[in-house]
Amino acid sequence: MPTPIDPRGKDNPSTYFVQSQHDEAEMIRLLLQDQFITAGMDGVLAGLERPETFQRVLDVACGPGGWVLETAVHYPTMQITGIDISWRMIEYARAQTQARRLSRQVDFQVMDAMRPLEFADDTFDLVNMRFASSFLHLNEWSSILRDLLRVARPGGTVRVTESGSDQTGGPTSSSPTYERMLGMLLCAGEKAGYSDNPRRWGVAHRLDELLTEAGCQQVQMRPYHLEFVAGTAAGESIYQDAMYMFQNTRPLIDKWDCGSPDYQDLYQQMLVEMQLPGFHVFWNLSSAWGTKATD
Repeated sequence: MPTPIDPRGKDNPSTYFVQSQHDEAEMIRLLLQDQFITAGMDGVLAGLERPETFQRVLDVACGPGGWVLETAVHYPTMQITGIDISWRMIEYARAQTQARRLSRQVDFQVMDAMRPLEFADDTFDLVNMRFASSFLHLNEWSSILRDLLRVARPGGTVRVTESGSDQTGGPTSSSPTYERMLGMLLCAGEKAGYSDNPRRWGVAHRLDELLTEAGCQQVQMRPYHLEFVAGTAAGESIYQDAMYMFQNTRPLIDKWDCGSPDYQDLYQQMLVEMQLPGFHVFWNLSSAWGTKATD
C-alpha cells in the first residue's frame, strides 16, 4: 500500500526538483514567480472563454497558493481548492487565506498529485495546473492528465501551463553566464527524466497532444512571450528568481554530474551580468486547455 501522506511535521517526500532543505527560499521564489508569470499571461484565466461561469475550481500543485488567492480576488463567486504535497506550503497558503479574509471562498489541502486525487468524479468546472514539469517525469504525464480530466465535470475545462514552446525549452538571455547556468539545469533535468532533451525542460512543446491523448476535446494552445529587462520591475523579478533558482537546484545539478567546479563563481558572475544595463531575458510559456466530453 502507498505510504500515507503526513499532513504536518516533517515534509512529505516528493519528486519535486527542489528538495526540502530549501523550503523557505523556494517558497519565496515561487511567490515571486507566480506574480510575474500571471502578469505576463495577462491575468489568472487569460484565454479561457467566460471564466466568470466557473463555480468550482481546483489548482493542482498550488505551492504557496499565489494563483488560487489571486483568482479568488478577481472572481469572488468561485469556490477554489488548492492542493500540494508540502504541508509547509499549504500552511503558508492557509495563513494568507485567513489574512486576506478569503476563508469562505478558498480551501487548501495537503494532497499528493502523483496519486489518484481525493475528489469524486465530475467535481470541478476548471482544473488548473502550472509548472508540473517541476515534479512530473515524462512517463507520468499521461496518467495525471487522465486523473485531472476525471475530476472535471462534463463540459468542464482542464488547463495546463508550462515553461517553453515548440521552439524553445525555457528562458534565453543576453548573459553568457546565465545561459551556462541554465544549461547545467537542463542537463540535470534530462538525466533525471523530467525531459527528453538537454536543451529544454518538460513537455511544453506538446501539451496539446498530451491533453488530446488524455481525452480532452476542443483542445487549444496559446503561447506567451515574456521579456525582462534590467533596470525595470520585471528585470528585478527575474533577477531574484535566478538568485534563488540556481542555489535551490544545485543539489539536483550536482547529483546528475551536470555542474562545474567553479559553480559558485559562475553563480556570482551571473548575478553581476543580470544587473548590467542592456541585460534582458526572453521567456516563452505555453498554456493548453481542453474540455471534458458531455456524453
